[in-house]
Amino acid sequence: MATKQRRTEFEIALLEAFNTIHANVYGWVVLSNHYHVLAQIKSVDDVSRQLYLEDYGREWLKNTWYQFKPGNEFGKKWGDFNND
Repeated sequence: MATKQRRTEFEIALLEAFNTIHANVYGWVVLSNHYHVLAQIKSVDDVSRQLYLEDYGREWLKNTWYQFKPGNEFGKKWGDFNND
């Protein structure tokens, strides 16, 4: 989601998805490499893993994970930060 247009398209799709399940969305942010949503849902069944698997398929999810998973060095130096 490197371009502003792509992030805007994703934002619209994201909010439409939450609207479809009648969720209360309190805030969201779409960044170039991830997003956050603060929402209240009516039922966990509306956002279940099973529905996601049915929509996208296990193979697509696996390929996406391997394409975007963190590298081997991810998080290794987090303890190096000095909080002074």
